[in-house]
Amino acid sequence: MVNIGKIARTHGFDGTLKIIPLGNYPERFKKLKKVTVSWAAGRKVQQMEVERTRIANNQVYIKLKEIPSREDAQAYQGGFLQVPEEEVWPLPEGHYYYFQLEGLQVVDEEKGRMGVLTEVLETGANNVYVVKRENKRDLLLPAIPQVIKKIDLEQKTMHVQLLPGLEDL
Repeated sequence: MVNIGKIARTHGFDGTLKIIPLGNYPERFKKLKKVTVSWAAGRKVQQMEVERTRIANNQVYIKLKEIPSREDAQAYQGGFLQVPEEEVWPLPEGHYYYFQLEGLQVVDEEKGRMGVLTEVLETGANNVYVVKRENKRDLLLPAIPQVIKKIDLEQKTMHVQLLPGLEDL
């Protein structure tokens, strides 16, 4: 399952939830018929039916059939809306979801296998990929074209070219 939104708070008295979209495509919520809700620190999961969706100022408001009141909705705050991996919104060529990148083998064109991409950090200028290496500190790779040369999801590899001095950080 892939998280597509975080439940921020309730909205109104009928159990509507205010959602923080996890991605750049809030319009994807308008196509949802059913969604899986994960809450209580991930310990509870339930599939629910979407009654209605409204988008205003890049904010998403969803009314789920199984949540009839504001009081009931408060129990879901901090939870996540999820969809199966095969239902994620298609991205333009060359763009990837974090879950697609995490777990890729990172290979330097000169040095060979570097490690496994374990996390994507969001920074102001560009994302940073955290690469777990054996017997070394994690490697932090800037997600820029000068470093990231090729991503092959089928082969589960990311080919990189390290900038001078980067591997020693």
